[in-house]
Amino acid sequence: MTIGFCICQDEWIGAEVGLSWYSLKFRDRAVELGYVKHCEPRLRINCFKSMCMTLLSLLVGVALKNLELLFDGASLTVGSTDLEKKGVDPPWVLKIKLACLVLVVIPAFCYVVVHLVPRLKQCMGSFARESFCVTMCIAIIAFSVSSGHFQLSKLLQKTIHHADYVRVKDNQYQMMLTFLIMTGSHLMVPVRWYMLIPVELVSIFWFPFWVLFTSGWNSFYFDMGTYNTLYLHVVQCIIVVIFAMGKRHTECAERYLFKKYLSEKSLRVVTEFKLSSQLTKEKGAPSEISSQKAFANLGLSGELKGKVDRIVALGRKERWVLDAGVTIDHDTVIGQGGFGKVCMAHLHGTPVVVKVPLIPMHEWVGIEASHLQALGNEIRLLRRLRHPNVVLFHGAVFLDRNTSFGLVLECVDGVELNACFSQLSKSGCLRVCLDLSRALQYLHAQDPPIVHGDLKPSNLMVLGAFFIPRVKLIDFGLARLITPNALPGGGTKEWIPPEQMLNPDMQPTPKLDIFAFGSIAYFMEYGVPPMQGISSDSQVLLNSGGMLTWPNSQRAFLTGRAHDVVHSCLAVSHGMRPESIDEVRHVLQEAVECFSAGSDIEQPPASFRTTEMTPSWGEVTPRRVSRSAVGG
Repeated sequence: MTIGFCICQDEWIGAEVGLSWYSLKFRDRAVELGYVKHCEPRLRINCFKSMCMTLLSLLVGVALKNLELLFDGASLTVGSTDLEKKGVDPPWVLKIKLACLVLVVIPAFCYVVVHLVPRLKQCMGSFARESFCVTMCIAIIAFSVSSGHFQLSKLLQKTIHHADYVRVKDNQYQMMLTFLIMTGSHLMVPVRWYMLIPVELVSIFWFPFWVLFTSGWNSFYFDMGTYNTLYLHVVQCIIVVIFAMGKRHTECAERYLFKKYLSEKSLRVVTEFKLSSQLTKEKGAPSEISSQKAFANLGLSGELKGKVDRIVALGRKERWVLDAGVTIDHDTVIGQGGFGKVCMAHLHGTPVVVKVPLIPMHEWVGIEASHLQALGNEIRLLRRLRHPNVVLFHGAVFLDRNTSFGLVLECVDGVELNACFSQLSKSGCLRVCLDLSRALQYLHAQDPPIVHGDLKPSNLMVLGAFFIPRVKLIDFGLARLITPNALPGGGTKEWIPPEQMLNPDMQPTPKLDIFAFGSIAYFMEYGVPPMQGISSDSQVLLNSGGMLTWPNSQRAFLTGRAHDVVHSCLAVSHGMRPESIDEVRHVLQEAVECFSAGSDIEQPPASFRTTEMTPSWGEVTPRRVSRSAVGG
């Protein structure tokens, strides 16, 4: 009756919050991923604790067994019946138990090591941890039943004295261990309900199967019906069913509360947005003209502090000036270039990075004003951008009474593309191109559009070394807004298109980024930029109707329509390139979906290692730092 009430209540909860009847998953995949991420910290910690307790209990059991034998003063002959009379296992039983013990201890020990090493901890996601826990539970239950003295003796045609006592003792030991596994997997470790179904089925059916396997049909009924075996197994099945129903009911309640939490949080965000929008309308939103005036001619005259004060006023109006909460560690330098360095910092306790100048900024006024303008231009553009594939701008910090300032940016946990492209799988290369096309589509869709202007592998950070790589676009010092009075862009010689090489003062257009996108795809296939060794007087630049050649390569990851569209990005004539990066993005999206549907996700080689990297500034060269150095 109680079970029936729980089932009806679970059905009501599932219908209200949108749960699947079989698996209890949210029908909305985004909500399900949020729930899994919400449970991940507890899953990671409790799995680690359970593995530690498993190792400790096994070691204590082995130690107590050895002490018992040590203090047993009788001299016993190996293989004699005295061994069994004294409670000592025969040698063949000890060997089987040792093998089972090793098969349990090694995975548990490996999991503890993976958990304690920060870099290895990121290798396992929630699904991998859940699968590991389920596998360990099934293995322990199977070994507890399979290593029983009575069944082993029948399987190996051995003789054990006091068989009746051994049988009863084995049954009690197996039930106790099964209940312990059910308690840990259903109550301690937050494994999802549908993933625990194999554990419950093994708990019910493995013992009858093993009895049938070792005894055969002729004595199956006798073995199951004697020594309280059938009675104990029925009790065990009832308790397993109770555990399963209790876990289902508990998870329904947890998912119900999580969905209510999301609804309340969403309602609060919408309310705050409406309130902030109303306040913005009342106070008047800052315009692009005021932004242009604030950042114009920065460093060209001697009035540096006055211009910085106007930037501070604009930043306070737009709320991206960080007056407090930023702690800069000037001794921990992530990267350093000709005129700036990137230091580790903390924003209210969260690890970030800050770009600060190497020398006092007043020394850059005049001839070196381009350094200040690049820094100001990066603030001007990044304050408007929010995209998963673009480095996150937290704000700007102003130092020494507004005579110096720096950018507070996201601390990107990844590695530069030029350092890892050769170790990416073909599917990984496709996903890198897809993420880059998404970032460029976002930039080109702004009003006015934004051209990055300095696309190259060192400005692409690859995150998620294992499973699915992700890309972050960094370094917006040479980016430009496409306006009638836009300044000419820059870029690195090997990555700029032919028309920019012939005319460095040309107005920036999205076609510049499209050519650089094709160059990066070329680089991932062949390891060198397509424009390497080509100068402004080369014949290829005069062939306006041609296209840079793509030689054959074993690393080629583009096929079919994606091959043709991406190759067209390297057309010498800008008119032969795709009209927009959105066309390239659509083709790459289809290629990634087809690849994922046709094969499993490839894991990158174990030699791929992630490093803490930061956005470059000028020619900043990032260096490796340990994860602990940034608090990760």
